[in-house]
Amino acid sequence: MKLSSPFSSKEEVIPLIEAGANELYCGIVPNEYSKKYSYTLNRRHGYGANFDSFEELEKSLIIAHRKNVKVYITLNCFYVQEQYPLILKIIKKLIDIDVDGFVLADIGLLFLLRERGIKKDICMGTLGTVFNSKAVSFYYKLGVSRIILSRHLTINEIEVIASNSNKTELGVFILYEPCHYVDGFCTLHAPDTSKKIGQAVVAKNKNVSFISSHLAFNGSGCSLVDSPRFIFNDKTGKEIKINEKSFPPVISNNLICGACAIYDFNKIGISSLKIAGRGMPIDLKIKGTRFIREALNIVKKKDISKEHFIKEIQQLHGKIYGMMKCSGFNCYYPSVFSQKNNLKMR
Repeated sequence: MKLSSPFSSKEEVIPLIEAGANELYCGIVPNEYSKKYSYTLNRRHGYGANFDSFEELEKSLIIAHRKNVKVYITLNCFYVQEQYPLILKIIKKLIDIDVDGFVLADIGLLFLLRERGIKKDICMGTLGTVFNSKAVSFYYKLGVSRIILSRHLTINEIEVIASNSNKTELGVFILYEPCHYVDGFCTLHAPDTSKKIGQAVVAKNKNVSFISSHLAFNGSGCSLVDSPRFIFNDKTGKEIKINEKSFPPVISNNLICGACAIYDFNKIGISSLKIAGRGMPIDLKIKGTRFIREALNIVKKKDISKEHFIKEIQQLHGKIYGMMKCSGFNCYYPSVFSQKNNLKMR
């Protein structure tokens, strides 16, 4: 299995490769685009998660290619017709500096690249909403070489899809930055909403609204605290204080992990594991890459059982992150955690 790691500066390239990355992926939002459109070119908003210079990106590509490591560029948003000419111009520049492929979401852009005869590797990201082998076949016929499966799929569902998708590489998320929404159906990233998202009402019950974040919040939906902090009465507008213990967070933190599932993915035939988090601190990117690389080395051991594999992964996680006990709440694939309990490994 290939290991794909995120980066956002040329200084991160060598450390990530040395930590064990087979591939790298990044985003770019050139000034020409950001001056014209308020919404980012890819699924990751600013905060140091994107290059803004083709020159700096090209330097990163040269460094990676010297190490025989491919670099993919994320263009994983949905676009309108008006944006296509500028996006195609950006793609041409990216091809000129020798990027290896693109991570897409927009089927219109996919058709456009096909019409233009662009031969670079095309990866369909999770926004492509692939939930079955028919969708895999559909994208394969359009020239997609790899598909990243949705986070919400179970191990059993992934196995069924893989058994009927022999021609297309399949990838899965393995570490960091979870989301309890289906990416392709998420509207929290819709254009021009990022400055208003702090006022988003996430649930209603008659005349009472549950607010997920402070009204002064100014950022993307992924940054919202997933626990109601205030309740406002719709009629009076008066704030009602609540006991937060009654509303536990849906997600406890970004350090979510699916490493225990690598044993299953190895048998299923998954081709790549993706670490999320282009905007995360470099130390976490390196730790994550090293952790998953060592996990991949463990799964290659001859005749290792699933029980012993998970035991070693638990120990490795503790060694790298200093967290020996796995609660199961930060598990990408909770069915594996359930199996672990059945194996009496807790």
